[in-house]
Amino acid sequence: TLLQGNHRMYVRPVRDLVDALHTNGCKIEYKGKDGCLPLLIHGTGLPGGEITLDATISSQYVSSVLMCSPYAQSEVTLHIANGKAISQSYIDMT
Repeated sequence: TLLQGNHRMYVRPVRDLVDALHTNGCKIEYKGKDGCLPLLIHGTGLPGGEITLDATISSQYVSSVLMCSPYAQSEVTLHIANGKAISQSYIDMT
């Protein structure tokens, strides 16, 4: 699946999320500028297991992992790296 977006999405960095998903066994390729959309996602599913994300800049990546965790092939344990998460209230809501 080719994940694209509007022009703004092509300059927003997604490297932290992609790196965390790579570490978890997901197969994702950058098809444009390294670290940004577009991405080619090989639909093998989220394996599950341990995922570590830095949430000091944005909580959106944490929320995205939380939302897909119920569909993972095995239980997901999410670790927040580098201290306290920003926008903790959004994570709590998710």
